[in-house]
Amino acid sequence: MGAFSVVGIDGGATKTQWVVLDNQGETVAGGRAGPGNFLLAEPSELEELLRHIARGVACWPIGGVGGFFAGCRTEAERVRLTTLLRTVWPSAQTILVGDDVEASFAAAYQERDGILVLSGTGSHVAGRKENRWERAGGWGHWFGDVGSGYDLARRTLECFYRQYDLSGKLPNGLEVFLGVCSENNPEELARRFFLRTREPKKELAALAPFVFQLAWQGNGTAWRVILKAARELALRAWRIARRLTLDPPVVTLAGGLFEGEPLYEQAFREALLALAPSASVTLCRVPASVGAAWLALRACHSPLIVAMPSLAHPSVEARILSRASTEQPNPRSRNLEGRTTAELVDLFLSQEKAVLRALRAAREKLVQAADLIAAKLLAGGRLFYVGAGTSGRLGVLDASEIPPTFGLSRLTVQAILAGGSQAFGKSQEGAEDHGWEGSLAIRNRKVKGTDVVCGISASGRTPFVLEALRQAKRQGASVILVSCNPNRPACPSADVCVDLPTGAEILAGSTRLKAGTATKVALNMFSTIAMIRLGRVRDNLMVGMLPQSEKLRQRAIRLVTRLARIDAARASEVLQQTGWDIPAALNRLERIQRKTPEQPA
Repeated sequence: MGAFSVVGIDGGATKTQWVVLDNQGETVAGGRAGPGNFLLAEPSELEELLRHIARGVACWPIGGVGGFFAGCRTEAERVRLTTLLRTVWPSAQTILVGDDVEASFAAAYQERDGILVLSGTGSHVAGRKENRWERAGGWGHWFGDVGSGYDLARRTLECFYRQYDLSGKLPNGLEVFLGVCSENNPEELARRFFLRTREPKKELAALAPFVFQLAWQGNGTAWRVILKAARELALRAWRIARRLTLDPPVVTLAGGLFEGEPLYEQAFREALLALAPSASVTLCRVPASVGAAWLALRACHSPLIVAMPSLAHPSVEARILSRASTEQPNPRSRNLEGRTTAELVDLFLSQEKAVLRALRAAREKLVQAADLIAAKLLAGGRLFYVGAGTSGRLGVLDASEIPPTFGLSRLTVQAILAGGSQAFGKSQEGAEDHGWEGSLAIRNRKVKGTDVVCGISASGRTPFVLEALRQAKRQGASVILVSCNPNRPACPSADVCVDLPTGAEILAGSTRLKAGTATKVALNMFSTIAMIRLGRVRDNLMVGMLPQSEKLRQRAIRLVTRLARIDAARASEVLQQTGWDIPAALNRLERIQRKTPEQPA
C-alpha cells in the first residue's frame, strides 16, 4: 500500500475530534470541529463537517478513515455514514464506521476485554469479553442518557422547579442557573429549554458543571442528584459485568464529565465498589479520536496489531498570535497591584485617548465600510456581524438595538456569535477556534450576494471569523473585517479591512478594554449611518423608533410635536390612532397639513 496515513474521527453531541496517524501509528496532526451527533445533525451539516476535516488533512495521503459518531448504531445508519465518508475521501482504501462508544472502547482497551462507562453530554455503558458485547444506555436523552451531563442538569432543574411549585419561593441554587443563562425568572428559564424543538440536550448538558459547583457549596439537592446518577451508572456497569461474567470487573471511565469532575469519578467509584468490592476503576486519558484512528489503522494493516499511539499537541498559530499588538504588555501599566484607585482611574482615562486616535487613523476605511453597508441595505440586503468573545458580543449588542431604535426587522441586521446565544452570557473562549462552525453558520443563514458580512476580530486571526468571511465571499456577499491588530495576517476575503490600532491593553490581551471600546464605536457608526441613509432618521431624531414603554411614548410625542409643529395633545392623539407608529403619524399629519394650508396673517 506504500506510505499512507489514517484519520480517526470521534463525533459527539457537543464536538467532533479528529487525529491523523502515519502508517507506523505516530500522531502527525489533530484538531476539533463542531457537533457530530449522527441522529441530531442534518446530513448537510455532517457533510460540511467532514469536508472541513478533509481540508485540514489534505496534505497527508489518507489511506484509511475511521468515522465513529454518536447515534450511528443501526446497519442502515452505518451504510449512510460509509457512503458519506466515501464521498469525502473517495481514494481511501479502508473506510471503517461505528458509534462513538466503539472508538472510546478502542482508546481504553485496544484488544483487551473490560467495561467502558462513557459520560459526557450523553452516557453509555459497554462491555466486551471474547468478542461478545453487552451494552446499557445510549438510547438518547429522552430515554437512556442516565448519569450524563444532560441528565444531571435536567434532574437538578426538575427538583428546583418542584420545590418552587410547593413553596412558592425561589429555591437555593436556582439563581445560579438564572445567572449563567442570563434569564430573569424561572418562567423564562423554563421556556428557554423546554419549548425548544431542537437540541435541548447540548444546552442543558452545558449546565452540568454548575450542578457540581452547587454540590461543592453544600447544596443538598445537587449533591443528591449527583449521588443518584453515579449509583445508576454503577449499577449498569455491575449488571454488564455479571452478564459477561467478568470477575473481577475491570472498568474504565471516559467522557468529559468524568475527566472534568473528580467529584463524579469518586462518587461512581464508591458506588461501584459497594456493589463489587473487587472491581478496579481507572480513568482513560486517551481521546476517542485516537481509538478511531487505531481501529482504521488496524483494518489497513490487518491482521497486524498496531500499538496505541500517543496524542501530540500541535501548536495553534502561536507565533502569529504572539505578534498581535493586542497581546503585547503595556509598559505604562506595570505594577497595577501597587497603585492606588485614583492612580488606576487616571491610567484608564489616559489610555482612552488611544481609542480616538485609532478611529481617526482608520477614518477612510470607516467611510468605505459604512458606505458599503448602507448601499447593501438600501438594495434590500442584510448585514451580518460575525465574532467571538467580546467582539462577537458587541456585534450581538449592535444588532439587537436595530429593531427598537429604528423599527426594522430583526432579520435586517443579524449577529453570528461563536458558541451561539449561550456564549453571550457565558464565556466560551474555545468556540473561536472552530472555523468550521463559522463557515456553517454563514451557510445556514443563507447569506447571498445582496448581503454584507462584517467580521469582528480584535486580533484579526480568529478562525471562526475568518472561515465565516471566506464562506461569505464564496457565496457572493460583500465582506468587511474589523480588527485592532495592524500586524494581523492578510485577509484576502475582505473587500474592506478596518484596522483600529488601539495598541497594547492595560491588561495584556484583554481586548474588552480599548479594543472593545473602539470596535463598539465603529459598529455604532456602521449601523447608524446605514439607518440615516435608509430614512429611519429625520434631523437627529429616531423616527423609526418603536415606542414600547412609557418613556419611549413620551419621547415619540416630543418627536412628533417638534417635526409636525403641533402641540403635545394633538401629537399624542394621532400617535394613538396610528398604533404609536411614528412614520405613519407624521405622514398622516403631513397629508392633513397639505389639505389645510396655513392662513396668511
